[in-house]
Amino acid sequence: MRLGLKGKLALVLGGTLVLAFAAIYFSVSRFITSVLVDEEFRMLRLTADTVTPLVMDLPQDRGQLNAALESVRAAGGLAAVQVLNAQLETVAPAECTPAEVMVGRERLQTLEALTDGTGPLRSPGLGSLFAALRPLPGGGHLFLARPSEPFERRCSSITTLLMLWGVVLVLALIAAGSVLMRHVLLRPIDRLLAEAGAVATGGRELLADGVDADEFGVLRTSLKTMAERIRQDRKRIEQQVEELTRVNQELTQAQEQLIRTEKLASVGQLAAGVAHEIGNPISIILGYLDLLEKENTGDAVRQTLSKLRKNTERIDRTLRNLMDFSHPAGDEKGLCSIAHEVREVMDLLAPQKAFSCLEMRLEGTLPPGVSAAIPPSRFKQVLLNLLINAADALAGKGRIVVTMARKDDRRIQISVADNGPGIPADIYLKVFDPFFTTKGVGKGTGLGLFVCHTIVSRYGGEIALESKPGQGATFTVTLPMMV
Repeated sequence: MRLGLKGKLALVLGGTLVLAFAAIYFSVSRFITSVLVDEEFRMLRLTADTVTPLVMDLPQDRGQLNAALESVRAAGGLAAVQVLNAQLETVAPAECTPAEVMVGRERLQTLEALTDGTGPLRSPGLGSLFAALRPLPGGGHLFLARPSEPFERRCSSITTLLMLWGVVLVLALIAAGSVLMRHVLLRPIDRLLAEAGAVATGGRELLADGVDADEFGVLRTSLKTMAERIRQDRKRIEQQVEELTRVNQELTQAQEQLIRTEKLASVGQLAAGVAHEIGNPISIILGYLDLLEKENTGDAVRQTLSKLRKNTERIDRTLRNLMDFSHPAGDEKGLCSIAHEVREVMDLLAPQKAFSCLEMRLEGTLPPGVSAAIPPSRFKQVLLNLLINAADALAGKGRIVVTMARKDDRRIQISVADNGPGIPADIYLKVFDPFFTTKGVGKGTGLGLFVCHTIVSRYGGEIALESKPGQGATFTVTLPMMV
């Protein structure tokens, strides 16, 4: 598990306090132990000083001496109070374990050699002892021994008390250190982290006003400077991205316009040739058909002539469409009341057979007096093509929704949406190409959407397609608005 900065600071603070407490505890414990040992030896020396005159006063009466020594031992809580001769052999009391047996002659000799005659001893039977060996006037020694259990109990109780006070002190220091660390370190760090997070997320109001006059203040000032530079760099980058996006869109539109212009030029050349080579013969054929239809002929001949006229007129219409849209028609000006023309076209198509079983609905409104910069005849031609294409896609069953709305202060949008099968992705970019059609042979020329795109573009507008297979198609026409 990785510790954060706060965890590391808490760990360092706690570790430092624990180490400091351990060092102080062991130092104080050793000092107290030393004081208690000195106290034990001092008590032994004081007892020896008290017993020595008593021993000197009762040298002949062994019974009294034995009783006196036993009384001193019991009253002082001693393990032994004995009178030894010059050879360190116990003389009194008679009924006791001799000192040379209790601690050993070598230890008694070691104790005799010490300056103050006191020191710790180890008894095989009694354990640790504090002992004193005091020389007596006239020869011999006075031997005193105190068991270490009282000393150890005092040390244990003092150590326990010291431990408790130490724990309380450490907890108090930790609490005080935590409060101090929170105010001195953690709050400035939290504030810096919050401000750094604001910088990272691109916040506009990056840092609060006011800077502390310490290292954190210097760091906050540096962070604020860095944040301001980042903000400026981000703003500059956003502007550059917007500019590149705009340029890219313009290049894309220019490329599309160039491609369409080339296609239009090809169509124009083709139309011009077709007009000269086919136009006049078509007119002659139509004239002869007029003459033949005036003759008194049979029904079979009339039906044949009607089929000839129908197909010849279809050729003538295709030729005229080519001629109309192979030359710029920008010289035709006019304003169109979109709401009026949309309702008129929908009313015109509603009784038609292809639309009789369809649900055709108009949605949206436009403010009164709002018109588009396109002649009414041209707008009707565009809307008719879009509605007829939608009806063909629905094949007599479905819904067509025409929506009018203002896109912004300068443009109007008219969309034609159907819930038909949609347009496959592989032909999505080809629908506005001339002569491209998905209809069967003899059912479409592939000029409808091309004509719509050409008309809308010539009058400063745009036409766009949105479609997903199985979810219908929506054609949106955007035109300049005139108020």
